Amino acid sequence: MRFQFRTALIVSSLVIIGLLSGTILIAQWLIGKKAADEVAHNIFGTTASKIQTQVNNLIDVPLKLSGMIAHHQLIEKPRDGGLDAPVRHQIFKALAEYPSIYSIYIGHDDGSFYQIIATRGHAAVLDKHQAPQNAAWIVRTIYSEPRGSRTQSWSFLDDQKNLLKAHTEPAPGYDPRKRPWYEAATSGSGAALSDVYMFNSLQQPGITASHTLMDKTGVVGVDVTLSGLSQYVSEQKLSENSVVFIYDSKNRILALPETFKEVPLLSDAAKVPSEAVKSLFDASKKDDFYSAGRELLHDGPGFKSGIAAPKSDFTRIYRDMQQKIFFIILASLVVFVPLMMYFSQRLAKRVKHLADDAKKIRNGDFSQSGRPATKIIELSALEDSFSDMREALFAAEQLRQKQEKAHNEREQYILEFEQSMASVFDGLGSADKAMQQTSSEMQSIAQHTKQQSSAVSVSAEATSSNVTTVAGASEKMSESIAHIASQVAEATESTTKAVKDATNTSEKIRILEDHVGQISKLVAMIQEIAAQTNILALNATVESARAGEAGKGFAVVAAEVKGLAHQTAQATEKISEQIDVIQASTKASVGAINEVSTTIEQVQAISALIAQAMEQQRATTSEIASNVEQAAAQTQNVSTQIQRLQETAERSEAASNNIGDAARNLSSQGEVLRKTVGAFLSRVHATEG
Repeated sequence: MRFQFRTALIVSSLVIIGLLSGTILIAQWLIGKKAADEVAHNIFGTTASKIQTQVNNLIDVPLKLSGMIAHHQLIEKPRDGGLDAPVRHQIFKALAEYPSIYSIYIGHDDGSFYQIIATRGHAAVLDKHQAPQNAAWIVRTIYSEPRGSRTQSWSFLDDQKNLLKAHTEPAPGYDPRKRPWYEAATSGSGAALSDVYMFNSLQQPGITASHTLMDKTGVVGVDVTLSGLSQYVSEQKLSENSVVFIYDSKNRILALPETFKEVPLLSDAAKVPSEAVKSLFDASKKDDFYSAGRELLHDGPGFKSGIAAPKSDFTRIYRDMQQKIFFIILASLVVFVPLMMYFSQRLAKRVKHLADDAKKIRNGDFSQSGRPATKIIELSALEDSFSDMREALFAAEQLRQKQEKAHNEREQYILEFEQSMASVFDGLGSADKAMQQTSSEMQSIAQHTKQQSSAVSVSAEATSSNVTTVAGASEKMSESIAHIASQVAEATESTTKAVKDATNTSEKIRILEDHVGQISKLVAMIQEIAAQTNILALNATVESARAGEAGKGFAVVAAEVKGLAHQTAQATEKISEQIDVIQASTKASVGAINEVSTTIEQVQAISALIAQAMEQQRATTSEIASNVEQAAAQTQNVSTQIQRLQETAERSEAASNNIGDAARNLSSQGEVLRKTVGAFLSRVHATEG
């Protein structure tokens, strides 16, 4: 699958941004959820502690107060309306100090009863007891008359404790000893709490704290309303939709916020029309609400605090933050995507220019594009490396062309050298044949001269015995001498030609030596080019290393160029060695040819001597022919000359043998030279191939 660089850059950037954005949103959601849980847990714990403190304070007051009054030394059983009872001052003070206390009363073991009620302006209390509207205190007593009847007295006092109204009536069938609060106190050793019940006069739930008197003759009871708890829980606002309430061990509502006025107290808490309250009792709603129940009081009614709030109240701020982050990311994308497209377009354009430049280099065009430098540091470094690679490739191309030109010139020189050597070998072959032929002829002439000198010697010896035959012998000898003279002349011409051929051969071998010297210069030039190529390859390797990943391909080319330069250097060394061998062989051939030339010159000198002797013999023969009578006198002289002639013939035979040996040596040296040059040319061609 192929795609454009710009598309890949944009898609990869969007994927990275998407992953980062998703990671940020998920992390923010997880952190927000954890933080919301921690905040809710801390707030719930703090609020539950406050409620527990409030309830403890509410309950501690009647418990402690009942104990204090129970230990009062002046408590007496009522005998009248009770307005003068010593304990009344302490009761009035406690009712004035604690607004949550509705009434304080004392029940005795004889059934008598003493009670003070704080009306606190409640109309229901005033109506219930038919009290004046300005009555602040109600004093109620039940006592036994001396006649044995039971009387109930009502006294209504204003806030200054002035009597407003009083009346008595027969006591109802109320017996404090049969009340739960009385039984709870007498059955224990200390203060006791009653269960929650509805105060009839107030129509409010409340509890009673009771404590036995110090002398065990009665019980003190303190009635406390729970209306203060409802006001208190109304003030506890944990969140926008949170609910704080109090209930008992029977799940009856004891205190609810004022927003639930329609819910009757002591009703079932699980039926309160609030999803938050229901979440405390319904496990299926736990996922949407934070809820916690805490036991506040172990004794008596078993008070419990209930706290519940929708999780959305605590996570809303984090959701809002998440939405803001999302919109920020969206706005960033709106700005970033066009910028990314713009810069990716420019970057892709620069990369395409690099690709076009690479195609131009592949096609052999090393010209610079002339574009301005980019501001991107990495791309600028890549373009600089590419430019360095272009220059290095251009230098390598020039070097290749130079090497190709040198190769062509070297091939031309080798061809010329091969042609020159062929001509030299042809000349050597001709000289060899001529020298062998001359040698054969000289051997034949020498043998013939030897035979003739032997015959002349025999004739000279016979001259003294037969002068007559001298004339005939002289005539025959004259003819033989004439023939020998002609043969000697031919031998002289052959030796002259051999000298010329040896001189030509020596000149051609000198020319060969000059060509071999030129080849040595070419080899030195090739070695210098190979050294420069090696240096250029090393520089190219360094430049490719600087280019990094982009120069790896050029590094491979540089390594190959360096390897070729090394091979060229090795080949030129071998060629130099062969040239040295050829030069040594050439010098040896020149020496041999010079020796042949010297020998031929000696043969030529001997031939001249033979010709001179023949001329002398011809004059002598003429003289013999003209003056036979002097033959006898000159016979001794003829014998001497014939002996010299015989010696000269022997020397001619030895010289011809030397010429034959020199010719054979020249032939073998020429063959060695031919093989050496052939091997040299084969190696050169193999190296070039």
